[in-house]
Amino acid sequence: GAAVTLERVRKNHEIWEVWVRVRFDHADDALESHRGWIFNNPAYLESADGARIEHDGFETTRRTEDEIGLAYLFALDQPPHGLTFVYETPTAILSTSFPYVFEHLPLP
Repeated sequence: GAAVTLERVRKNHEIWEVWVRVRFDHADDALESHRGWIFNNPAYLESADGARIEHDGFETTRRTEDEIGLAYLFALDQPPHGLTFVYETPTAILSTSFPYVFEHLPLP
């Protein structure tokens, strides 16, 4: 249901950029601009000993109905050799409806 592609890793002055593209088979309207959940997905670098290095920000590089591109920014003292980039996202987006009834709700 979901594919994450590492597009590139590059140095931009003092910052390392990790570019990824996240694509969903059936995103429906889950990636519309007013839905910010995807920006809260965990994304970080991890060292061989399991130490986590959080990103210092990110930029959106592309957005379509079923795909989003993100560039995660890391202020590293040395090149990211030996580090693993970790990105977590749901593997499926489901759209469903739930019946409900408002009861005893005072209206103006």
